[in-house]
Amino acid sequence: MERYLRPCLESLARQTLTGIEVVMVDDGSPDGSAVIAKEYAARDPRFRLIQQENQGLGPARNTGARQAAGQYLAFADSDDLLPPQAYDLLVSSLESTGSDLASGDVRTFGANGVHRSWLPRGLFHADRLRTHVRRDNRLLWDRSAWNKVFRRTFWDAHGFAFPPGLYEDVPVTMRAHVAAGTADVVRDVVYYYRRRDGAGAPSITQRDGDLTNLRSRVGGLHEVAGFFAAEAPELKNAFDRTVLIGDVRRVIEALPAASPEDRVTLLDLAAGYLNTVDAAVIAELSPAHRAKYSLAADGDLDALLRALQAERRAKEPAGIVRRGLLRRRLLHDLPEAGGRVPEPLLRAERDLSLRAKVDAAAWHGETLRIRGHAYIERLEMAERDGLRAWLQDTRSGTRVTLKLARERRPDVTAASGQSHVCLDWSGFTAEVPASVLKTGDRWAPGTWELRVAVTAGGQAREGLAGLSPDVAERRPAARAVGERCWVRPLFTESGRFQIRVRKPKAVVTTCRPTVDGLLVEGWIRRLASAEPPALVLTRRRDGAELRRLATFTPEDERHQTFTVTIPAAELADPPRSPLADPMLWEGEDSRWSLSFEASEEQLPLAADDLPPVRVRVGEQEAVLTQTGYGSADLVLRPHRPVLAEAHWTAAGELVVTGHHFGGPAGLRAGRRIEGDAHPFEVTWDGDCFRAVLNPAGMLPGAWELLDDHGGPVVTDGAAPLPAARVHDDLEYAPRSADSGALLLNIRQALADDERGRYARRVLEQEVYPALRREPVRECVVFDSWEGKQCSDSPRAIFEALAGSGLDLVWVRREGRFAVPVGARSVVRDSREHVEALATARYIVANSTLPAWFSKRPGQVYTQTWHGTPLKRIGFDMDAVLSAEGAAYLERFAADVRQWDLLISPNAFSTPIMRRAFRFEGEVVECGYPRNDALLAPGADERGRAVRRALGVPDGKRAVLYAPTWRDDEHAHGRYRFDLRVDLDRARAELGDDTVLLVRGHSNVTAGIPASDGFVVDVTRHPDVAELYLAADALVTDYSSVMFDFAVTGKPMVFFTYDLERYRDELRGFYFDLEAGAPGPLVRDSEALIGALADLDGVTADYAAAHRGFRERFCELDDGGAAARVVNRVFGR
Repeated sequence: MERYLRPCLESLARQTLTGIEVVMVDDGSPDGSAVIAKEYAARDPRFRLIQQENQGLGPARNTGARQAAGQYLAFADSDDLLPPQAYDLLVSSLESTGSDLASGDVRTFGANGVHRSWLPRGLFHADRLRTHVRRDNRLLWDRSAWNKVFRRTFWDAHGFAFPPGLYEDVPVTMRAHVAAGTADVVRDVVYYYRRRDGAGAPSITQRDGDLTNLRSRVGGLHEVAGFFAAEAPELKNAFDRTVLIGDVRRVIEALPAASPEDRVTLLDLAAGYLNTVDAAVIAELSPAHRAKYSLAADGDLDALLRALQAERRAKEPAGIVRRGLLRRRLLHDLPEAGGRVPEPLLRAERDLSLRAKVDAAAWHGETLRIRGHAYIERLEMAERDGLRAWLQDTRSGTRVTLKLARERRPDVTAASGQSHVCLDWSGFTAEVPASVLKTGDRWAPGTWELRVAVTAGGQAREGLAGLSPDVAERRPAARAVGERCWVRPLFTESGRFQIRVRKPKAVVTTCRPTVDGLLVEGWIRRLASAEPPALVLTRRRDGAELRRLATFTPEDERHQTFTVTIPAAELADPPRSPLADPMLWEGEDSRWSLSFEASEEQLPLAADDLPPVRVRVGEQEAVLTQTGYGSADLVLRPHRPVLAEAHWTAAGELVVTGHHFGGPAGLRAGRRIEGDAHPFEVTWDGDCFRAVLNPAGMLPGAWELLDDHGGPVVTDGAAPLPAARVHDDLEYAPRSADSGALLLNIRQALADDERGRYARRVLEQEVYPALRREPVRECVVFDSWEGKQCSDSPRAIFEALAGSGLDLVWVRREGRFAVPVGARSVVRDSREHVEALATARYIVANSTLPAWFSKRPGQVYTQTWHGTPLKRIGFDMDAVLSAEGAAYLERFAADVRQWDLLISPNAFSTPIMRRAFRFEGEVVECGYPRNDALLAPGADERGRAVRRALGVPDGKRAVLYAPTWRDDEHAHGRYRFDLRVDLDRARAELGDDTVLLVRGHSNVTAGIPASDGFVVDVTRHPDVAELYLAADALVTDYSSVMFDFAVTGKPMVFFTYDLERYRDELRGFYFDLEAGAPGPLVRDSEALIGALADLDGVTADYAAAHRGFRERFCELDDGGAAARVVNRVFGR
């Protein structure tokens, strides 16, 4: 794709591997990709272009492979990126081991940030050299071609070629893994796979529910399964297991949204593969998979759909039920399967795994205090249940029993992601005096693992404790114990918790920067060799070495001190072009290990007590630090701001101090997924900075602290971060990410009995029914956009009730708005929220209420809705393509059944709402209360005040751009904002007298452009009606804002770049927008800019259309709609 090709080619040009050849194959691309490829071929002799008629990806790769001249082969897709060391790492591994192929780790990236890929977490957690798929079945998940390098002689000897069609990788990579003599697994990330979000077409891998795609996927897998059956039968079951978990699952999950005809086809696809699989493979899967696959194999579509719908509603594994009096059995509770799944597939005992995690490990004097939790999945963990722990030496098996203090941990229950059982008493603390790790009365090197045993619910489990996702410190400090000995608690790369007793033979004690690099001092055990040892620095990516002689001074008969200078400038990489995307910064680091060598002896250099030391190396910096295992590590990386200390002020500001070799720069907090930015106030003293962040107004999420270029502030072993702070219903928690980047995690502040699915179930199913028996109170609960705003028609009705004497309560989510005078607020999903909805006489909302709400006698629920409909709504939609899917209509129908009154803005809307909502109750056709503000006294002055607050200069036109969302443009449950406006051109042609106010829909949480003077992001402005008053014109598409803005009489332009797709495929319309729009419909950015440059002409040309539009849709908008609602509902 032309849009992504240049960054891809640039990432190849930036490779550190020398002698690289890049063969670009233009497979008849219809866009401008060939122009870009020719540009690279002309300026860089490493790049070569081949053009051919379109044949598909597989044949294009085969063409490139035939033309390539190198000793190794690799494949890259034109929309993806590679870190600069990718091919260096893979090729150097093959050079070292002689293996036939090497694979590395993968990350996905896109508008929603960088994430782990779909590959199993353990596949790349550590290097595994000279391995094979027969010895390591995890490699059956390693199906992609683009994270690999193949030895060319191996490729040619086996005649590998990609087949035409989709899913061309699997037949080649699986055959290659089987045919290889050995394969190397490299733990480093070598490939960034782009997830296309927004309007761009998704890649093949992303089209999970497409029937043609699924047919191709399953058809290709049948062929590969046949290969395993014939050529490697011992791997067939293991391969089938990956297919069932990763591929057949997609087929089955596509069933609910498919048409009746397609459902039959999908079921046949799934059953066709399942019936070729050994029953033992299905029996080994998770309980949810076992049940669904049993129903699919039997062709029981109805029961399968019920099970899928129940699974989507619950969003968690099934609970456990006990059966039998004499022979007690534990079964997974799947009533939706209707008893059609054989009981052996529902047996739960072997599925109940131990979960044992360490949350914190810190030294208190000579004692290590371990805080953790342990439980058996899906079984209650009560105070009386058994919990034991001990340390076990991995070599000798020696045990040290730990005395545990049980601890109540409701946070564990909340984080467990299930609603069935309480795990509050899973917590424990243990104190480990360092002396218990001695061997007799002396210190000896050793590794101790923490083992835990739990007895609960008649079951007993034992196992190793590992890393908690919420661990306080991922690299606990080591403790010196005795002479030249350290005890280091750590988490291994695979996540195990260990305590290691270390007696290194070479140790760094001090390090300081010099003009030449880093001056390192320490001690080393005397070697047997008469040759003086040299300090050897070995580069991780390619094994390159740099040797430096040290100066030695005898210390005692067994040890000597050393001094050596590390010439950091000699280690730096040549300058590279800028990163294609700053979110991929981790791949820029170059790592060197340090050891002393003489003759055949090698002593790795330890740095257990060493804080990180940095030195400037041109455009890079060198950092001598320690790994999680205590070894010395030298990192060469681009300049980054480094945290020194952070603390909260009494006023609630976060103060961050640190150092940045890059010199003065701006700092901001940013959410990459949403595109939000929040500035710091920064002062500089040379390269040192002090930044102050006021988090007021920041929404929940993971905020990264970034510099002007999008690079992160890193912690580098700084002082401990300050504890979380709670303010105005939000919790602010500074954290260090796995990468070392500094984060500020913000979330709704909830009590222990309000957070998590278990607490939610108790509130909804136990607390709420009890509160419904309390007397009804003279209270009004207002809910706008599910607690996100204090706006719209509920706000207008609230203002009309001012001074009524009623208890006026706003539902508020995540501190998103200031509570108006005369009201109080309750936090959404809190106990107070449950109580308010259980006991309030009146409820006023513009969207659906929580699914657990059940209106009681004496309550009055008024639904205002949120717009005159142009696009089809409710049950008039042919299909639901939204992030929530078809489940939305189920939830919506349940809410409609509880409405007492529905507000309709006009005669046009009333019959549509009745039919689309299937509402048979009273409709109050009275105009929209939310539009009263547009006609209220002082409206013009209110608009001018808003303009001043937004920074719109006097004399400039304010154009409000407020489009709707696209139902099918979402990822991770979030709708994307797709601007489609050429901002550079708009700024050039309109910027002298225009400001563009951009407002994303309340359903949109990502992709809003940053404010820059010409563009002002007003998405978070509390009330869109104020923006109507402030704006001189409106640009929209199919949003209901057109009907509200029409009340103002100001001009409108309709940016309908996807009119046919939206009207004919996504939603459909209730009237002909092209014939009845009160302004021009423009189809591209150029036409939009032209219309905005001539708004006077637009006003004149569309005066009659505007007048007719207002008469048709706004006849009841006279400023008194809220009063009419209050009179009807409240009798006031």
